[in-house]
Amino acid sequence: MLHGDYGAQHILALNQPKGSIAAFMLLMAIGTMTMYVYYATVYAAIQDVIEPRLRGTAVAIYSSPCTCWARVSAPLAWDVERPPCASSHA
Repeated sequence: MLHGDYGAQHILALNQPKGSIAAFMLLMAIGTMTMYVYYATVYAAIQDVIEPRLRGTAVAIYSSPCTCWARVSAPLAWDVERPPCASSHA
């Protein structure tokens, strides 16, 4: 299952040859830390700037293009076929 939050570091980590545990751990850690720092600051900024009754709409407007782009570009990186913006549920 592919998820929209995989970054280049995650893809590089998952494509390491067998036995490259240190490289895998380093790349996966960098990708995960980057992802958490990015999302924490973006969603905190949305909470600060947008009035409470519109926050859900603002998050949806922000995250939809990002998720759609990730689902379109991920199959290219993973060399698998997947329809754009398809549900990740089986």
